[in-house]
Amino acid sequence: MRVRWESDTGAVLEMGDGLPVTVVRGVGGLDAPPIDVSALARGQVAGAVVTGMRWKERVVVLPVSIQREVYADVIAALSQPSGTLTVERERTGKARAYYHGGLESLRAQPGRFVGVLRFLLPWPFWLSASEHYLEMTAGDKPLAYPFGFPFRVLGGSTLADMTITNGGELDAWPRWRLTGAATRWELQNLTTGKRLIITCSLEDGEVMTIATRPGEGAIVDADGASLMNCASGDLWPLAVGDNAVRVVAVDATQSTRAELWWSDEYMGV
Repeated sequence: MRVRWESDTGAVLEMGDGLPVTVVRGVGGLDAPPIDVSALARGQVAGAVVTGMRWKERVVVLPVSIQREVYADVIAALSQPSGTLTVERERTGKARAYYHGGLESLRAQPGRFVGVLRFLLPWPFWLSASEHYLEMTAGDKPLAYPFGFPFRVLGGSTLADMTITNGGELDAWPRWRLTGAATRWELQNLTTGKRLIITCSLEDGEVMTIATRPGEGAIVDADGASLMNCASGDLWPLAVGDNAVRVVAVDATQSTRAELWWSDEYMGV
C-alpha cells in the first residue's frame, strides 16, 4: 500500500513499503465510512421510532514507522493541515483531507519514531485518481476525454445531447464551466429527471462555474460573485451507470461552450 499526502501549499509526504515513512499493520478508515443513525420522531405504533441515516465523515488511521533522518520533513509536510490524501490499495482513491493529529504522540525508538497519523475526510467517499472531462461547443463537434461518448450536436437551443457513464459505486457530483454567449442555460439529467435552469445572461467569452457537491454547491461568475439568485432546480449528480444529459443554451454563438468534470466515487479503497 502507498499513501501520498499533498498539502495545499504543495508539501508532499510519501508513505509506504520501502520508503523512509512506512505504513505498518493496523490501518483503519479505508473501507466503507461510518453511518450516523439518529432518532427523528416517534412513529404511530407504540415503541416505534423513525430514524434518519447519513454517512459520517471518516477518519483515516495510519500506523507509521518514521526514520529519524526524515522526521523533520514529516513535521514540515503536515504543518499545513489541509490537502489531498491519495491511497493506492485495491484501487487508487483520493480525497480532500485534513491532518487530524498523531505527531504529538510519536514514540522514539532506535533509529526511528513510531505512532499513528490521523486524517479527517469531511466528504467520506473516495474519488477516482483522475477526473473525466467533457467539452461541448456550439461551433464544432464536442471533444470528450479520456474516451469518446455517444453524443450529437443539435440545432436550435440545444448545445448537445450525450450519454455520460458514471463508473463508480455512488452518485458523482460534476463541476461545470459555462462560457457565453447565452441568455439562458438548462442542464438536464433526463435519466433522473433533474434539471438546473440558469437565467443569468453571459456575453461572448463570459464564464460562470458550477459546483454541485453537497456542502460545496455554488454558482459563481469569473469574479467569484454568486449567481444563485438566477438559478432554479437542482444541483444534480450523475447517477451510477448511464446518464442521458442535455445541455440547452439559448441565443448561443460560436463562442458558446459547456465543460464538465467529474470523478467516479467509491465507498472504500
